[in-house]
Amino acid sequence: MNVHAPGVYLGMPEDEYHADHSFSSSGVKNITVSPLDFWVKSWMNPDYVEKERPALQLGKAYHKLVLEGREAFNACYAVKPDKEDYPEALDGSVALKAYCAEHGLPKSGTIAELCERISDHNPDVELWPLIDASFKEECGHLEHLSKKDWADLKLVELVMRRSPSTANAFVNGVPEVSIFWVNNGTPMKARIDYVKPMALLDLKSFANQMDNEIVSAVATDVARRRYYIQPVVYTQGWNAMKALFKSKGDEIIQGDGDKDIIREALTNEDKTRFFFVFLQTGGVPNVVVREFSEWETFQRSGASQNAYWYRGEETYMRGLRLYRSFMSEFGTGQPWIADFGNKPFQDIDFPAWMLNAPLEIAS
Repeated sequence: MNVHAPGVYLGMPEDEYHADHSFSSSGVKNITVSPLDFWVKSWMNPDYVEKERPALQLGKAYHKLVLEGREAFNACYAVKPDKEDYPEALDGSVALKAYCAEHGLPKSGTIAELCERISDHNPDVELWPLIDASFKEECGHLEHLSKKDWADLKLVELVMRRSPSTANAFVNGVPEVSIFWVNNGTPMKARIDYVKPMALLDLKSFANQMDNEIVSAVATDVARRRYYIQPVVYTQGWNAMKALFKSKGDEIIQGDGDKDIIREALTNEDKTRFFFVFLQTGGVPNVVVREFSEWETFQRSGASQNAYWYRGEETYMRGLRLYRSFMSEFGTGQPWIADFGNKPFQDIDFPAWMLNAPLEIAS
């Protein structure tokens, strides 16, 4: 398998991270849906191609701006010109030929030839094909954003800067830190959005489509998308990095980035905390910060383990067992097909709301 040596990697390209075959929190989530879900969506499936969804592309832009700042964002993204900003610009062969006819110019030729002819006649005439071509020549190597997406991103930047809970969240840390470790023989990996000396942060977006109260909407998203797995996996991975740093020192930190902050985070003897930063999408960028803590934090003594942490830990362990079992039985060259049996439904299989509905008794 293609796996990296255990350690902390700074500035690793996203494609290189995803090409690594180590098990991860997303792998845990997929395999506990079904082993076949995991296999189909993994590197083992030679025919799998992940679809580039517009929402995913925009999510990457949010990450770049929030985690790395405006300078890094500008090096990767450019805003496409919008026709609304050029109401007088001529576009299309009909409009271009009509202008030529009105000013006694030849009307034959391609769009490019018509534009060149009109520009030679009057350089002040706005021509949409030239505006678009100029943008692509200058910014063709960058990711393109619409005017609407850029407006949303600027509002996100403003909200993140002015909200007291996030104003300093993504400063004095290192973005996009990739770590690799081994759990009892199983290669593992994680890509941490932001590492600070005392904490790991992960930026999540959520769509409050049901217009629920914001904090409730965030909690529902954690449950529905099973985000409770990720903090357990990431924390275990970071603890593994701390132990490895004690024995090997700086050699485990590779790549370009602020290694002083990483050293401070790895030598911090207090328990590393994990925070989710939830950002609402859809044009209303509410932001909610929530710590995902193993132990209850609102008791002065006798704190017990949070049930949500236990749920994440149990799911992680179950995912590891399934991964090892199916890897041993099937290897990597064939689909991981599980047998779910053939038996009647039980009441416990259904959500409570279905069974609590009033029953009509036939007379």
